[in-house]
Amino acid sequence: MTSSSSPASPPLLVISDLAFAYGERVLFEGLSFALMPGDKVGLIGDNGVGKSTLLTLIAAVASANSSRPTTRPEEKPLRGDIALRSGARIGVLDQVPDLPHDATIGQILEEGLAPLINAITQWEVAIGAMDPKADYFLSKIEMLGGFDYQHKIESIHEELDLPPLDRTIGTLSGGQMKRVAIGRLVLEAPDIVLYDEPTNHLDVETIEWLEQHIADSSQACLVVTHDRAFLDNAVTKMAELRGGRRLTGPEAERGALAVYAGSYEDYLEARAIEEDQRAALGQSKANLLKTELEWSRRQPKARTTKSHARLDRFESLKGEVAGLRQKAVVADFDFGAGAKRLAKSVLSLENATFGYGQPPLATNLDLALIRGERLGVIGKNGIGKTSLLKVMTGELALMSGTRDEGPETVFATFDQHRMVLDPNSSIHRIIAPDGNDTVFPGGKPTHVAAWLARFAFTARHLPMAVAALSGGERNRLALARFLLEPANVLLLDEPTNDLDLQTLAILEEALLGFSGTVVVVSHDRWFLDRVSTRLLVFEDLAPDTVPGETRRHVHIQPGGWSTYRRLRVPEIEAARSAYKDALKALERSKRAPPKPPPKPALTAAEKKELKTLEGQIEKTEAKKTELTDLLASPDLWAGDAARAKKLDAERAKLEKDLAQYIARWESLAERL
Repeated sequence: MTSSSSPASPPLLVISDLAFAYGERVLFEGLSFALMPGDKVGLIGDNGVGKSTLLTLIAAVASANSSRPTTRPEEKPLRGDIALRSGARIGVLDQVPDLPHDATIGQILEEGLAPLINAITQWEVAIGAMDPKADYFLSKIEMLGGFDYQHKIESIHEELDLPPLDRTIGTLSGGQMKRVAIGRLVLEAPDIVLYDEPTNHLDVETIEWLEQHIADSSQACLVVTHDRAFLDNAVTKMAELRGGRRLTGPEAERGALAVYAGSYEDYLEARAIEEDQRAALGQSKANLLKTELEWSRRQPKARTTKSHARLDRFESLKGEVAGLRQKAVVADFDFGAGAKRLAKSVLSLENATFGYGQPPLATNLDLALIRGERLGVIGKNGIGKTSLLKVMTGELALMSGTRDEGPETVFATFDQHRMVLDPNSSIHRIIAPDGNDTVFPGGKPTHVAAWLARFAFTARHLPMAVAALSGGERNRLALARFLLEPANVLLLDEPTNDLDLQTLAILEEALLGFSGTVVVVSHDRWFLDRVSTRLLVFEDLAPDTVPGETRRHVHIQPGGWSTYRRLRVPEIEAARSAYKDALKALERSKRAPPKPPPKPALTAAEKKELKTLEGQIEKTEAKKTELTDLLASPDLWAGDAARAKKLDAERAKLEKDLAQYIARWESLAERL
């Protein structure tokens, strides 16, 4: 007897020989990739190599196969093909979801169930018209999940802790909008999901919820993110996009996509082995280049046809070694060089209450920054993290309490909106607004091009406009500008957004080596674990589903996110659960009819009355029965009508008395 196995499922998405370029700059060429059912792929790569462009090209396929077209700009490859399996659907979560501001949360979530809702509407119309198509629509409804779609909406609404369904999108924060878009995507349940920097603007609770959703889902996912904890927890494959440079010439290089099995940690191990091998290969190539160079210099006149091949090989080797050196460039950050040495007292807040009205963002906060510490600040969007940084610098005045700044404290702020970057300005002007070619990091004169080279920018970038840069490249440029300001207290607001993994690692090393004080607002758990010496966490125990309800608390704890997660989060989850249960009980009590007050116990006189009533009821019932039988005789009415009427009136009175006796007996008996 032989066993046969079913053939493997065909891929959901196949990319074949894809090429894309901006002018002469090739992002990738000959790129091929297959996304299989159930694949969870993390797509990483240096800033500007084309990760978002690749998603845009795939999203164009999604738009052609979707009732809800993508809002991404149209991009067309030089050549190649992106093929989607017949019937497969693609969903997209953009970095900044484009939601209509006048729509409600409920309406946006319903978009995720549009096929089901449309089928229900068509079924209702067909039923009313006695159309035989009603059976077809009914089977379609059953296939799409049944009539109770409101339950699905309410479930995802509660899981993502969204504001009330009737809230309009225009009243939400960026993080709340992102959660609404995630809810719509979950309800949509496509076969493939493209996530573009999904953790940006999300609080840690939602990030962890999304991680679990991706891990548990049967959907195939392609996730562009540099959130290393997210990659380690959610994906089963890593794909690194390595960008090219130019289409022609001796330095021509095509972008490539390298795929690794496993999580981010597995990828790190594989890449470390590759880099060791590459370094050894680079050294051998460099040695060979030296040999070729010596030959070339010894033979200045030997330009015969026979030597052309060797000269061509020399040029090729030179290009390869230059490429290896370019890949090895690191951004050599130098935080705060030349700044004053901090005094022991850096900054203290005592009984500090701050905000923009009632209720305050924080009340009675005590915090003392110390020299050399790295304080991580974490919490939900809009809860007060950026405002705390403004309180530290004095930009936001306290509502009450005191702020005491050390005598040598010098602040530098890296804002999350990168306001220093004028999109119309050149990169050169951002670094040197006066137009000079020299900047002074740490008080030492340095050429602008040399300074920018530390941040992986080349001389050809200098005249480029900021608007032409990718999000990650803009972030690197903002860091380059930020680090020119001498300071001994660094305030960084979401510095990791859009940074590639190499720059993230370098930033972490630079912060670890900084001798001053660092305060960093971030939701990057890996970053916080590496950098933070303690955390300040804005905790909110009230769900967003209860308008105006907040139970905020500021908790300070030594260590990074993992320590906080282990020691504090279980307590927070229990408190939030208890608070939600209490709110639900309160709502139920408002809807339930009021209970009558308890009735008092019988007095001795009432107990005696109860026994008397029992006898009265018995005698009255007997007398009423006697009169009823007597009045039923026709002879009585025929012989003495006046007596009959008198007896009938007496029976009616007995009946009334009996009803009163019984009612009184029942009211007393209930209190026994």
